Amino acid sequence: MHVLFKKNTHYTHQRGKLYQIIDGLKPLMMMVTVQIALAGVNIIYKLVANTGMSLPILIAYRFLFASAAIVPLALIFERSFLLE
Repeated sequence: MHVLFKKNTHYTHQRGKLYQIIDGLKPLMMMVTVQIALAGVNIIYKLVANTGMSLPILIAYRFLFASAAIVPLALIFERSFLLE
């Protein structure tokens, strides 16, 4: 009965190696994600600029949306500092 419930150490060792590989690839995956996002923003900027929208207004919208995205994150992550 003991042999049936023996832990498969080879399987857990292989899974650990896989997690190490994935953990090592996280910075690369984030760099690729950021580059894709920036390319998308540049394409949208080009399309909007070609339609005749004023570039200062476009930049103002960019800052407005960036602030709307960052402020909630700052409030969430700095909650303990705000409560002191």
